[in-house]
Amino acid sequence: MADLLKDFETYFNAQNLLGGYKCSFDGARDSPAELIMITEYIGSPLVSQIDGAVRSIQILVRDKQDRLERARDKAHDLFNSLRTADSVVQLTALRWGVVTLRNAPIKVRTDTGNRVYYGFNLAIVTYLD
Repeated sequence: MADLLKDFETYFNAQNLLGGYKCSFDGARDSPAELIMITEYIGSPLVSQIDGAVRSIQILVRDKQDRLERARDKAHDLFNSLRTADSVVQLTALRWGVVTLRNAPIKVRTDTGNRVYYGFNLAIVTYLD
């Protein structure tokens, strides 16, 4: 699981999209306020006809409430970087996948620390770790 999540971080970094944000793979931490959370959740079952899996990923961008436009724009930048004409995304030199974006970035919530979250979900067909 973690290898795929770190591959997304590698991809976003190679696209120069992290821009001061740190990445987390195990949910929200208290700090820093500027955080990109890349997590996997239960998705589709294995497809016996292919040597791979359909995996479900959620990407959330968190920032301070007074910079909500920055969080929203960053979520859209990440989302747009995964939109390709053929849906194939080369995450690293060794991993590629077919990405289906399930929804456009939306405001998910504001937490008790007055930080805003924007995020989106996707499915990726890729090989097993």
